[in-house]
Amino acid sequence: MSISEKQQELFNRRSAAVCRTLHELCPDRLPVEIRSMFCPELDTGKEDPWHVHTNLEIRYVLSGTALWEVPGRCIEAAEGELLLIPAMLFHRRLASGSIARVMGFRAYIPEKNTGMASWRALTYGKYALPRPLRREIPEMIRLTASGPGAGELEAAFLLGRIVTGISELCLREMFPEAEQETGEVHKGSWEFRNQVYQSALQYINDNLSRSLSVEEIAAHCYVSPRHLTRIFLQICGVTPGKKVTRCRIDRAFILLSESKSSIRTIAESLGFADVSHFCRVFRHAAALTPNEYRRQLSTLNRQGISADLISAPVQQTNKGRREQ
Repeated sequence: MSISEKQQELFNRRSAAVCRTLHELCPDRLPVEIRSMFCPELDTGKEDPWHVHTNLEIRYVLSGTALWEVPGRCIEAAEGELLLIPAMLFHRRLASGSIARVMGFRAYIPEKNTGMASWRALTYGKYALPRPLRREIPEMIRLTASGPGAGELEAAFLLGRIVTGISELCLREMFPEAEQETGEVHKGSWEFRNQVYQSALQYINDNLSRSLSVEEIAAHCYVSPRHLTRIFLQICGVTPGKKVTRCRIDRAFILLSESKSSIRTIAESLGFADVSHFCRVFRHAAALTPNEYRRQLSTLNRQGISADLISAPVQQTNKGRREQ
């Protein structure tokens, strides 16, 4: 990631506010509490002295290759890799021989979890972040540096996703008993499947204006594409890809009914490649073209019939529809 000195300065100045906003939004719901974030100067080859922290330290390599030492071992982390350093572990940063930019998170374990055997047994570890998380970290840095207001709120939401993703990645490998000890929902349970489905559905509806792949939706929910597809088939009877299309058509009914936007504008706002593709998909679902639907709607409105009574029967013309 390329980050300017100005962005770095603004990020370091405003990161504490983003951390506070995150924990105001979801107190006691995150596996760890992020108290601060920092993005130090570029690695100039100077070694750090041995030291310890009272907090859990998370270091992420934005670019280049960085080198750390813990008692008895040296650890090299490349771009996209993350190093987890538990509290009270002696460590130091070594000169890596290459320019590297590394950001850090200072995290604390919530008091309700400090007695867990798995937390007490926590040791250092290196992890390769999945691609979706690697994309979200630079965006979170950019939003944090953009200043207070909407950018700060968006940065806090992204930080929450990043913290959850990092925690799931590290916890699963380091102490698998944590799921039972924290009372988290079991991944085979209906409650878990429903949580994944609702999260995926929300993400789909929030991103209808652009192309969406099953891989991207699954990454947002921190499950595999195959697992996500299985959950969708169990709950709504269609694949995630077909559900995206149906959500677009459902939104199209609303836009055609409540706005005066052109068919082209509506098609573009719903992520369709072109108007003809939108019309084909809409006609397959509704047995009418978008223009025919609008004309029918106009006629019925003049007769005093509510739009709600028009769109519902039309959508049911798609056979076999049974999603929830």
